[in-house]
Amino acid sequence: MQFALSEERALLKDAVDRFVKARYGAGQRRDYRAAAGGYSLENWRGLAELGILGLMFPVDHAGYGGGPGDLTAVMEALGGGYVVEPVLEEVILAGGVLARAGNAAQKAQWLPRIAAGEVHLALAHFEHSARYDLADVRVRAEPVDGRWVLRGHKSVVPLAATADSWVVTAREHGACDDPRGIGFFLVPPQARGIERQDFCLADGTPASSIRFQGTVALERLPGNFADFERAVDFARLAAGAEMVGIMSTLFDATVDYLRSRRQFGAPLASFQALQHRLADMYVQLEQSRSQVCRAALFIEDGNDAGQSVAGMKSYVGRAAIAMGEGCVHLHGGIGMSDDLVVGHGFKRLLVLAHLFGDPDSELSRFARLRMRRTADAAVPA
Repeated sequence: MQFALSEERALLKDAVDRFVKARYGAGQRRDYRAAAGGYSLENWRGLAELGILGLMFPVDHAGYGGGPGDLTAVMEALGGGYVVEPVLEEVILAGGVLARAGNAAQKAQWLPRIAAGEVHLALAHFEHSARYDLADVRVRAEPVDGRWVLRGHKSVVPLAATADSWVVTAREHGACDDPRGIGFFLVPPQARGIERQDFCLADGTPASSIRFQGTVALERLPGNFADFERAVDFARLAAGAEMVGIMSTLFDATVDYLRSRRQFGAPLASFQALQHRLADMYVQLEQSRSQVCRAALFIEDGNDAGQSVAGMKSYVGRAAIAMGEGCVHLHGGIGMSDDLVVGHGFKRLLVLAHLFGDPDSELSRFARLRMRRTADAAVPA
């Protein structure tokens, strides 16, 4: 089956492709990553001018009301260029949580400014003990004199150091894995009682470990855990599309390398054993693209996205890691050096494949959701 883009989405993807081609030449990616915030603010403003930062926000909040198909087209194009600007982390994830869990005043205050590239959000959710269980939140939020006071530790907060505000998940009541007791809070990075340690993820993305010691939240978002799950599923979909874009570029770079590198007087690409490996990689790439398209179509049709997104994330994550390892292997040791973008792409694939669930945990989530859906269908109306 052919998953051809509509005319509008093809034009959108072409615009992003032109942006990437103009700004991501040889060596520029390394320069952007070496900047103070880990990416180029000029490129960030350029993405805002293209409408990418507001693509998924509601039209009445300066957004474009884009759908899953628009998201996957854009993220695949950004992935194909190894773009380091944190569209996924800041806009799709942190901005998506606020767009779903915030009230009208909070959305009006933040979303237009995010879409314009004027402010930055970071999501503080990951905790070491939780692994990939979204509902396992142990940072506590206690009401004190009409304010919410946070205590606890978030182990990985991407882009925390350069954010204007953090969206923090914290437990208001209940057991440590009860989703009904989780609240969402806006916390300014300069608030008292915050201990932050900065580091970088495998792909060079800046991140922080944050400890809250009686920190007072600025505001509480009124949304519930279902809003959060929905935002995370869109982030998983975006991660899958970005992985497909990276895989496509990795594959093309590997084919070009094998055509140019000669051994025993012939190009490496002429060796049958290597041709078989390339054929297997191509199948992995196209099946991954089909999985992403299928998940996006399920969401667009109004179906329960959880199961389809879990299956997509498991398959694409496993295929992406396998392809990344294969491409690096075929390049040899230079494939992991900073001299080639192959290593950079593989490192990004590792991060994305483990975002909100590695291939094994996502496969388990897919099985649980499938069994639950089967059980619900068996109950007589």
